[in-house]
Amino acid sequence: EFSRRSVLFSGILAGFHKIQKQAFASAMNFDMDEYESFMYERKKKLFEAYLQECSIVLDVGIGTGPNLIFMPRSVQRVVGVDPNEFMFPFTFESARKVRENGGFKGDLQLLNGNAESLPLDHASVDAAITTLVLCSVADPSKALIEIARVVRPGGFLVFVEHVLADRESYPLLRISQQLLNPLQKTVADGCHLTRNTEQIISNSRHWTLVSIDRLKLPSDIAWLISPQILGAARRVN
Repeated sequence: EFSRRSVLFSGILAGFHKIQKQAFASAMNFDMDEYESFMYERKKKLFEAYLQECSIVLDVGIGTGPNLIFMPRSVQRVVGVDPNEFMFPFTFESARKVRENGGFKGDLQLLNGNAESLPLDHASVDAAITTLVLCSVADPSKALIEIARVVRPGGFLVFVEHVLADRESYPLLRISQQLLNPLQKTVADGCHLTRNTEQIISNSRHWTLVSIDRLKLPSDIAWLISPQILGAARRVN
């Protein structure tokens, strides 16, 4: 009797988890337009600066594919890794729209996996991207080690990440992030509002920070995932 109940409970949890992943994929596809519009010029400038000479680019946590529009013409293949396979139909649709508008025309390879254990060979990509990803991985320090493993020596990690608000500059926002962090992790696929991702990247012995900018999002655009850091780090040889 206990065994049957355990199996039933496990099945219910699995079904709930599947629905949750589907809902999150749909939300990321339909609810991020304002954010992406606000970030468009900033991301375009950042990607052009560090991906111009790349042929193969890894997009860690590719999600619905919002970064495909920024791929320079030099990029022949984008490898997208994401733990949520329900993102992939939206990703392929994003790629189709980008191609129709004269953008990225290279190959798109989508792989189900996570940042701490990438299904890729050593030094197999020229650069990597993380955008709103290091907030959600279970172990961001381990993820940075793994990303460094698959990026060729001297290649770049280009990142756009949200971080915990500064206590002195944004005290109310910081308190809100701390209070809402448990709920955010539950409804937003493990997203942490309280991580100091800038420090995590800076402390990694596998990466050297080469540029970083900080910005505060407008209060009417995804206010909880602000402030944000944008920049690049070079893979240590």
